[in-house]
This record gives sequence, structure tokens and C-alpha cells, in this order.
Amino acid sequence: MLFAMSQKELNRVDVIRDVCEKRLTQVNASNILNLTRRQVQRLVNNFRKNGAQGLASLRRGKPSNRQFSPAFKQNALRIIKDKYVDFGPTFANEKLLEQHG
Repeated sequence: MLFAMSQKELNRVDVIRDVCEKRLTQVNASNILNLTRRQVQRLVNNFRKNGAQGLASLRRGKPSNRQFSPAFKQNALRIIKDKYVDFGPTFANEKLLEQHG
């Protein structure tokens, strides 16, 4: 299965692989990755269990927990198009908060 990894995750794979092959200690890896030794230990365990895919973000491709509902977005856009069509984004945001709560 193919999976995407960021450059940061690819760098982590190299460092964690070095730890698994005893070329680097967990303490040195924690300094390189700017993580705690315990976090490096968790990454090593994930790498041993799942390979490089174990270091990829599990949130990739999933919607944010903080996103607004589509109905809310549509309502805001409708109000902006009806009443505030010539406003910039900042001023439209201020007016939406003032007038429409």
C-alpha cells in the first residue's frame, strides 16, 4: 500500500532506522529530532511493528475536528453575498460577528 510522508517524517524514518540498527542511541536521536527519549522509544516501537508507515501521521486525509459544518459555511457565504458583497474578508468577518452573532 502506498502512503505519503512529509519531509519531516522521512527524516524521522532515517533517524529511527539508525536507532534500530544500533548506529545511534535513543538519547542522541531525541536530540536530533527534538523529542523526549520516551517519544523516540515510542517511535522505535511503532517502526519495529509497522515499518516506515508506522511513523506517518494517522490524521492525514481526515477532516479537522475543528471545521465548521457545511450548512454553517453556506449560511455565512449567503449572508456575505447578500449584505456584504463589497467588504474585504476582515471587515466582513467583523460585521458577521456584530450583526449575526
